[in-house]
Amino acid sequence: MVGRLVILLRAVAALAGWYIARKKGYNAILWALLCGIVPPLALALPFFPAKAGDGRRCPFCSRPASRLDTVCAQCGRPLPIELAQCGRCGAYVPDRGSCSRCNAPLKRTC
Repeated sequence: MVGRLVILLRAVAALAGWYIARKKGYNAILWALLCGIVPPLALALPFFPAKAGDGRRCPFCSRPASRLDTVCAQCGRPLPIELAQCGRCGAYVPDRGSCSRCNAPLKRTC
């Protein structure tokens, strides 16, 4: 009876760790394994900061993404292209750090 309870506790901790890590942008499988082995980690994980992703999120699964990503690492769907205005030539180009027309650093827009 106690063995089944321990297995259930570890399974719940692993699922909680997977879910929380996925939402925060961490490796969900790794955290599920860690929380399954050491269940108190599932209680500490919500207090970890979210992984930085330049403030951008996938519109389909809400996972943090870098502005350089073209495809979401979690769900595999293509990310929408964000445009930025070049400070030198004024062209609107994909926000990739520098202008694809004149190589000037990009100025971010809303």
